[in-house]
Amino acid sequence: MPLLFTLILTLFSASAIANASVEYELDPYYSNIGLYIPLTEEDIETVTLKNERQIYTKLLRDAITPRFFLIEASVNPLPVLGTWIKKHEPFIYDDFDVSDDLNLIEALTEGFEEPYALSFFLGNVIQFKLQEEDQAAAVNKGYSGFLISIGDRHISNNTQVSDDWYEIEWKLKGDRRIGPIYHSWSFRIGVKTHSNPEIADSHYLGIRRELFNRDLRSYKFLQNTGIDVRADFSAQDSSLVQGQLFVEKQWPGDNGIFSFGIGLKRTVSKYSGSLEDSNHETRLILRPTFKF
Repeated sequence: MPLLFTLILTLFSASAIANASVEYELDPYYSNIGLYIPLTEEDIETVTLKNERQIYTKLLRDAITPRFFLIEASVNPLPVLGTWIKKHEPFIYDDFDVSDDLNLIEALTEGFEEPYALSFFLGNVIQFKLQEEDQAAAVNKGYSGFLISIGDRHISNNTQVSDDWYEIEWKLKGDRRIGPIYHSWSFRIGVKTHSNPEIADSHYLGIRRELFNRDLRSYKFLQNTGIDVRADFSAQDSSLVQGQLFVEKQWPGDNGIFSFGIGLKRTVSKYSGSLEDSNHETRLILRPTFKF
């Protein structure tokens, strides 16, 4: 690990470090802090694109000419809390059993395979800003490039186990806020390797898209809805080892936005040995949130 950091630091000049910026996000499920380091003298490109196809084309075209490097540290607070309660307060944890196959704490913290991670992104970043906007908010960015993530713990069935893992991913993602409208997307393919022999190495494909309008009060089925789909395949024989589908719905109000997500995670042959009881299980994901 020290060698990795030494290599990273040697890639950048003192001027690049001086022009770096720090951004952070606080969320009960995924909180992070990132250091953005420019690889050129140019500022982040600002674009006025509104058409979704044009945005994707722009990001794909610029992915082959990386101009930014990002170092990000992240933690998943509620999933970590779920593992702590199960380990240190088992009686409280068991009180949330609804049935033999459903525990509410598990359902409310499911969907995250690690408690924390350190990530390194190399690619391009663009910033969205319309002509009528005074300034572009921090959330209005698009990314395309390669992401390497590492960690030393894994979460299975609300239990943390030792596992030195790393993940290499190609990603196209972005977040755009235009007045009351929030648009977010992510397309990713990657591979994930584990040192723990009871966890299968895999390659995967994931798609997420969200489109919310906080001024919307009357609903159709697909309005103010987000969807996240991921499929993991064995690195040995390409058989499906795990699949996940998550759908989120938002209800804006005068005092804030209530959202409720529900999903299913089907584990087929991801685990073996002492973790094998996590196989052939369909787990429920529940994720209620409220934002002011």
